[in-house]
Amino acid sequence: MIDDVTGVLVPPRDLKQLVRKLRMVLADETLRITCSIAGADRVLARHTWRDVARSVERKYQGLLSAPVPSRR
Repeated sequence: MIDDVTGVLVPPRDLKQLVRKLRMVLADETLRITCSIAGADRVLARHTWRDVARSVERKYQGLLSAPVPSRR
C-alpha cells in the first residue's frame, strides 16, 4: 500500500492519527475516489489470475508432499 495514493497508513496504536486520517478520508471525496482507483489498478497489475492459480497450486503441492502423522 502506498500512503495517500492507494490508501492511508496510520501508525499502530496512534488513536489521534487514526481519527485525523479517518476525518481526512471522509471529508475528501477526491482522495477516496483516486485511492480506490489506484488501489484497484495496483492489484490488477500485480496479481493476475495466473498468479493466483500458481499460488494455490504451490500450496496444494506443499500440503500433498507433507508427511502424514501416524495414528497411534
